[in-house]
Amino acid sequence: MFFYYRVNCPFDNMKKVEYNLFLDEGWTTVIKNGKKLYYKGYSTECILEDSLEKIINENYKPAGIWCVLYNEQVFYPIMRGYPLYRLDNGYTNIPGLSDQVISSEADINLDQTIISLDDAAELVGEILIDNILKFLNYNEISNLNVLYSMGLDSLTIWALVDYLKKDYNLHICIPKPGKNIDFMGRKRDYTHSLIKHLDKHCWGYKMTSLYKQKNYYTTGFYSERIQLREVTNGHAIAKFYKTDLHKMVNKNDYLYYFLQRPNNKINTCDTNFTSEKECKDYCFNSIFHDYQMWHIDNNFHLSPFYDIRISAICYRLSLEDLVKNTANGILQRKIIEKYNPQLLSLLADYKNEGHIYKNFLKNWNKIKLNESTCINIS
Repeated sequence: MFFYYRVNCPFDNMKKVEYNLFLDEGWTTVIKNGKKLYYKGYSTECILEDSLEKIINENYKPAGIWCVLYNEQVFYPIMRGYPLYRLDNGYTNIPGLSDQVISSEADINLDQTIISLDDAAELVGEILIDNILKFLNYNEISNLNVLYSMGLDSLTIWALVDYLKKDYNLHICIPKPGKNIDFMGRKRDYTHSLIKHLDKHCWGYKMTSLYKQKNYYTTGFYSERIQLREVTNGHAIAKFYKTDLHKMVNKNDYLYYFLQRPNNKINTCDTNFTSEKECKDYCFNSIFHDYQMWHIDNNFHLSPFYDIRISAICYRLSLEDLVKNTANGILQRKIIEKYNPQLLSLLADYKNEGHIYKNFLKNWNKIKLNESTCINIS
């Protein structure tokens, strides 16, 4: 879902659709008032093509990760899902070409009432279920691909998809001894100059598989940021408490070793907070500036966690509970326990540390999936 509004484009794979507009593959073109309109992505609130008039004329911003281009304007959801940069005589959403970022913040009225981790887990689980069901309802999906990468985020989405839909394609990569595991079984039918550029400038794309034919993959992207439990959020809370985040966790916590890494010990928060509310406001506003993964060519990525309603719920947790959720992903564990508890036995003991495949190899043969689930283990 990449575009480049300028007369000359530096990427030879991007298609010139107007004299000053270049697009990657996968966009749909329609004619509105004698002018071409281009759209791409998905909504969890409507059928995009049926809502184009409302989007361009009534400032309608349905939830999802999508983009509409019309009359040299860019239309997007409240949660945009991708960056937007100014260029000389143009603009683009391709990282690494400009440092002139166009803000996407929204003024949200947040409920200040404190709730428990149990209540938050119940509410977040309902939203994730809602997003998956509506994604399937409003978008024509012939084959849904589910990737499990041994982490809590992809496991949560897999657990919910399996609870809701039995005919899906499950992809799991178990690396051979001595092989690089960084890309979790990444497969690519092709490459081009934009892909090579994104591999360098946008970390999420290093792991994505690429196919020429249209396909849909579920992802756990945005889970930590949207739940206000990303490491930089933890650093902000640690600063409020006048301590270090890596000192606020115990050795049995899921993120313990991850937080002991030298780069994760560095607190980059430069704001001083005088109240819990100021600290939580800082964490909440960070959701508008973390762009992790959107669509490329005919490869579409469903990110059920990317929903401002989840952030508004997590905002209602106390700072103490936000730290607990940061350390152990408590909300997600409770969600998996409720909807698909058998899968919890596959989760690695620690985030990205140690033998992350140990529990999967030990317990996979005990997992019972529907016969219509297509399992691909490589």
